[in-house]
Amino acid sequence: MKYIITQNDIDKLITTSDDDEELSKSQLKRNIQVLHQFGGALEMLSAKNLKKMNLPDIVLDGLLSAKKMQSDNAKKRQFQYIAKQLHKSDVQAIFKQYIDITQPGEKNKKELFQLERLRDKIIAQGDEAIGDVLMRYPNADRQILRQHIRSIQKEIKLDKPRVQQRKLFKYLRELGNI
Repeated sequence: MKYIITQNDIDKLITTSDDDEELSKSQLKRNIQVLHQFGGALEMLSAKNLKKMNLPDIVLDGLLSAKKMQSDNAKKRQFQYIAKQLHKSDVQAIFKQYIDITQPGEKNKKELFQLERLRDKIIAQGDEAIGDVLMRYPNADRQILRQHIRSIQKEIKLDKPRVQQRKLFKYLRELGNI
């Protein structure tokens, strides 16, 4: 069985589980269902990845024993137990670790998009944008940035291929260690 859990599910769970006293019985059941699905998604990870995560010992033990179970009824009971234990722990932090393991490239994609926007800003604003780059990356060299800007402007003026834009992007990646 494939368990699909999203950040939206976790966010709903977090916002509603802050005030357990005010939750309706239906909402508690929905929360447990989300936690049950999250437990199933965690169980799909390898034992090695589960041990890397900063899970409470009781949750880790429950997941490792669920991996060994053959009976569907036993697994169902085990996931109910895991869901109750997850309810007592920091689900948001556990979900972040889960995302880092299952989607390692997502963080890099966001950082690359930010660098692309910074590069475009440098191209559009020229020397005015250098201050922003220096604030973000204090180890950046102002002279190298200006050389890139002049080269890019020259390329645009002569309608040449955008080689210097790629070089500027590569320089920004090196500054950001991406």
